[in-house]
Amino acid sequence: MDTAKDYFDSGEYTDAIYWYNRALEINDDSLEASQGITEAQGKYLESVIAQADENISAGNYNGAANVIKSALESYPDDNNLNSKLADVYIAAGDNDFSNKDYLSAIEWYTLASETNDGTEKGKEGISKSKEAYISNVVSIADNYIKERDYDSASYTLKEGLEKIPDSTALKQKLNGLDDVKIQDIVDDAYTAADRGKWDEAIDILEKAQSSYTSNEKLSEAYEDIKEKMPITLKNITTISSDHVKIDNDPVKDRYGNVYDGAVKFESGWWSNAQKPYALYNLSGKYSSLKATVFSGVTMSNGASVSLSIYVDEELVFFKENITDETAPFEISVVTSGKQTLRIVAIREQGDDSSIYFGNSEFIKING
Repeated sequence: MDTAKDYFDSGEYTDAIYWYNRALEINDDSLEASQGITEAQGKYLESVIAQADENISAGNYNGAANVIKSALESYPDDNNLNSKLADVYIAAGDNDFSNKDYLSAIEWYTLASETNDGTEKGKEGISKSKEAYISNVVSIADNYIKERDYDSASYTLKEGLEKIPDSTALKQKLNGLDDVKIQDIVDDAYTAADRGKWDEAIDILEKAQSSYTSNEKLSEAYEDIKEKMPITLKNITTISSDHVKIDNDPVKDRYGNVYDGAVKFESGWWSNAQKPYALYNLSGKYSSLKATVFSGVTMSNGASVSLSIYVDEELVFFKENITDETAPFEISVVTSGKQTLRIVAIREQGDDSSIYFGNSEFIKING
């Protein structure tokens, strides 16, 4: 009995309980031993709660939980211990939630929800943590989308669904990602078209259609832009041609004028026999052709070329002796209801006698 008292006085309550129980084994009617056990157990449980509170104050929630769970092995039905364990789980969840560590908070709140005293608060914590986590994932994905980093957005959303697989918001965001990407592509195409970069607009949509086959939004945008796109010598259907080159880069004439691309008829000694030409398909769709004709900066001094234009093989325009000194000139050719347009540039003399067609446009009959 004295040994039990010594341990009790020194605060070693588990040892005190052990020796009080030994005393009861010797004398099971010992009131002193029974009272000693009760008092030692009370002090022990108080010390466990105090130790847990110290750990909580220090932010050591695992330590607090372990202290209580260890005591519960011996006193599984103690209300104070069970209540304190729930408090630890809730406090840990609250701490992680405030630090935006929502997944860890969910784990703590889940533990709390499995206790008798923390069921409701645990469930509330799980709900608010999931909501916050999902909102954070969507926000990160939206930032990637703004940067057109769709792969990172997809990865973020899929990772979020691995953590919260039942999230309708994340599923909808992921499923709608292609629609967002396609809308951005369509917007880019129309932006290019608004800047007059029609070829760029068409190229954007054609590349997208190779990845998203049969997509209605892309198809509608493609057909709309094709319909609105000015038809020029650069993009009209060519039936046949020889020594004709399409230049999509800016082209400058000898007078410093800059054209947004041009069609070059490469006339010179190397192509004299071929008579550079192009035959275009009109299909009765256009009322006229307008263009600016100019000599290139590489035309040889003393070189000259003649220009002939045929509509349905009938000569409608002819100009000879176009030289490096010839100023750019406008042409307007009526093509209403006609099927073909043939342009022929024949070298008259000199080495490089190439000429260009810039600012060309076919006027559609339907406007």
